[in-house]
Amino acid sequence: SLLARSLTIDRHMDEYERIISKTDRAVRTLSSSSLTQFFVSLLVLSIAIGGAFVNFNLIARPMAEMVGGTSLIVGFSISSIAALVIILVELSMGLFLMETMRITRLFPVIGALNDKVRLRLVWVFFTILFFLASVEAGLAFMREMLMEDDSKIVAALTGTAEGGMADTSNHYLWITTVAQMGLGFVLPFALMFVAIPLETFVHSMRTVFGLIGVGTLRTIAWLLRLIGNIMRFFSNSLVQIYDLIIFGPLWVEGIVRTRNTKDDAGVDASSTF
Repeated sequence: SLLARSLTIDRHMDEYERIISKTDRAVRTLSSSSLTQFFVSLLVLSIAIGGAFVNFNLIARPMAEMVGGTSLIVGFSISSIAALVIILVELSMGLFLMETMRITRLFPVIGALNDKVRLRLVWVFFTILFFLASVEAGLAFMREMLMEDDSKIVAALTGTAEGGMADTSNHYLWITTVAQMGLGFVLPFALMFVAIPLETFVHSMRTVFGLIGVGTLRTIAWLLRLIGNIMRFFSNSLVQIYDLIIFGPLWVEGIVRTRNTKDDAGVDASSTF
């Protein structure tokens, strides 16, 4: 076991030396690891966005009764904005709670606090998050009541008789009510753990953006070289075409100049005699 442990230590030391020396193998290893972490954290964040969307639908309808659903701000209803603000505050409280528990390290200032202040902040953030989760559970209960009132109004306006079917459905109404209240209470605590993949996503994003930047610059350099070679070959072709076209007139001009020179020489010789 000591031999295996020593071999493992030697292998890790070799990897560390390659990373320090910035060899190509170490760079490729780190890049592939960052890419894996980036896409895994992106997948988890996408799932968390789906949970936040479900949470938004649970509280958007009752928020319209609380803040009014007719007013618009920049094309969005006040109820939708209020529901979105509540979800964002829950995410912030969950993120700060994970920071004070030193599970994540996105905010070094929070992690650098002494234990006494940090534990107080843990209880403060947990209390706020628990209160918001309780509020969401109440809003989910209110949503079920509003949906039931809407169905009764629609049935009264259309003249549809509910009868025994409505009585039977009322017996099972508490199931959906409890389910919605449970979702409204549990989802804020579930979204709290988004801080973990968010931290991984932020740290790996630098490497991914660096790779994208390097690939973009290499592509631009390749395109510029291609355009430069095309223009060079095109200019050489133009020069050769020009030489081919101008060859005939230059040849005729040379013949004419030779004849004129001979005629001038003959005239000078005859005048000398």
